[in-house]
Amino acid sequence: MSPPPRRSILRILFIGLLLLGAAVDANDSNAYTVSLLNKIGFTSVTTSTVCSAAGITCESGVVSEIDFQAMIPISITLPDHTVAPFTSYDYSTMTITAILCYNCGARFAGSLPAAWGNIKTLSRINFFVCRLTGTLPNEWGGMTGMTQLYLNGNRLEGTLPSSWGSMTKLGFLNFGSNTLLTGTLPPEWGSMTSLTDLYLDTNKISGSLPSEWGALSKLGTLYLFKTQVSGTLPPQWIGMTALKNLQMYYNKISGTLPSNWASMTNLQVLILYGNQLTGSLPYQWSTLTALTDLRLDTNGLTGSPPPEWSSLKNLKQLHLYTNKLTGTLPQEWSAMTNIFYLTLHHNQLTGTIPPQWSAMTGLGHIYLYNNQLTGTIPPEWSAMSNLVFFYLDNNRLTGRLPKRFPRLYEYFRRITIPSLATFRGPTLPPTILL
Repeated sequence: MSPPPRRSILRILFIGLLLLGAAVDANDSNAYTVSLLNKIGFTSVTTSTVCSAAGITCESGVVSEIDFQAMIPISITLPDHTVAPFTSYDYSTMTITAILCYNCGARFAGSLPAAWGNIKTLSRINFFVCRLTGTLPNEWGGMTGMTQLYLNGNRLEGTLPSSWGSMTKLGFLNFGSNTLLTGTLPPEWGSMTSLTDLYLDTNKISGSLPSEWGALSKLGTLYLFKTQVSGTLPPQWIGMTALKNLQMYYNKISGTLPSNWASMTNLQVLILYGNQLTGSLPYQWSTLTALTDLRLDTNGLTGSPPPEWSSLKNLKQLHLYTNKLTGTLPQEWSAMTNIFYLTLHHNQLTGTIPPQWSAMTGLGHIYLYNNQLTGTIPPEWSAMSNLVFFYLDNNRLTGRLPKRFPRLYEYFRRITIPSLATFRGPTLPPTILL
């Protein structure tokens, strides 16, 4: 077969160039990017040179990514998109997929353009630790292709738009440390069923926890600490079957710990301290065997420590201090052999110190002070050679210090016991702090 005539090849190339030019002309991505760069100080950039400009990525001659970090150290302020030339562009024709500025700090400021909500191809907007101000645009609910949105560490204010519930492909959303954000948590965000990570900490958001968020079955991490959120813990959140890390400390959450959360068996970290929780510790939570860190301190919890929690053998930290717990220390907890940090001080616990706890050979910190414990310090505890902090003061302990304890003093950083007047036995060395 003979090769095609040279004239045919040239014709094909010419048609291809025409089609490429038509595609570029029909897409406002390049013209918009040129205007954007010109406004922030790169006045020499044109539509013919934009693809070679710093921070610009193109595909087939069309801008696909804008990375402002590559343009630092100049100071950048996002221009007002409600005035010319930005009002003349058809954002719906643009094919930009990412607009970024990682950790740009004080050199990047301005407000978020509502017009970006019409760029349907946008999948990533990352502006964390900058100086962005203003509100979160309702129009961004139209960015249905969005998968990653980082806006943490800015100065954004206003409320969380309910319209953003339309971002059903969004997997990662971070608003952390925007201290001026207010309003409530939108129930509509329960439609963001692709979410795997949601960070909404350190702000002035109030209101209740939406039961509708129980539909977020792929959510693995939820940070909602240091806010003004109130109300109760929704039983419906058991629908968050993938949840591993839930941190909602220093809020105003009240009510009881839902017993049906026992089905959230993927939980590894559950931090709820500094709230207004009441009621007892659910024995049903014994099924949460993946837990490594459980912090329920500084609430108003009552009842006894559940013996059933002995099944939580992966726990490394358990904090229950400053509550109103009563009853005795469960000897069954000796099965928690991986625990390192155990705090039960400032409660109303009674009974004796379980000798069986000597099986907690990994225990490094144990705080039992300010309770009503009686009896003696078990001699078996002298085998707990990893202890570095040991607090027992302000109880009703008596008897003799175990003879083997002096062998362990070199391992202790701090030990406090009740008044020596109630104890007999080995003399404490001067290095021990009473």
